[in-house]
This record gives sequence, C-alpha cells and structure tokens, in this order.
Amino acid sequence: MATKSLYPKILLPINGEQHFVRKEEIAFLEAKGSYTDVYLGDGRQTRISKKLKSAMEILGTEWFVRIHHSYSVNLSFVESLRNGENASIQLSNGMTLPLSRSRKAAFLKFFQRL
Repeated sequence: MATKSLYPKILLPINGEQHFVRKEEIAFLEAKGSYTDVYLGDGRQTRISKKLKSAMEILGTEWFVRIHHSYSVNLSFVESLRNGENASIQLSNGMTLPLSRSRKAAFLKFFQRL
C-alpha cells in the first residue's frame, strides 16, 4: 500500500522531463484503466502508471476528494456546483467534471468542514 507523501512536491513526468510539482498545483485526476491522467492548473497534463486510488493515497485526502468513479478533484480549484440529474463541478481553469450522485454527499461534506 502506498503511503502519503510528507513532502509538498511530487515528481511527475511532463513532456519527456521529470518535474517537481507542488500538490496544490494539481487541479484534478482522471482514471484511465491502470493509469491516471494528472491535470495541472496551468493546463499541463501527464499520465502516470498508477491507478486513481493509489494516486489519491499518495496525494492524501486533505484537499483531494473523489467525485466520480473516474475523477478526483483538488477542492481549491472548485468554482461552482451545478445540481440536477447530471450534476457537475466547474473548476477555476474552465473544466467541467461530472459529480456522481453516490459521491455528492461526501463532496459537500468537505466544504462544510472548511
């Protein structure tokens, strides 16, 4: 089992180079089978060879929350919530992510504790 990193930065492969990235720069994660796509707030993205669950364990759950089977979001990037049958979350970088019904209550609970 992966352990949560105590360091504020993680090493990510971006455009053929290894970059040290602060965790708070990560906007959201998207599951892609045995891989996870990592999207940064500045528009850069990369794919890592870890499942979403493992990536979440490394990042910790203080600011990252699972919002869908395929998505985890950094709460500091959340701008708005669209309710309804197809609930979604609008991020500060312009992206819109789906919010599953089964994870909505847990998502809202994070904001109640802030």
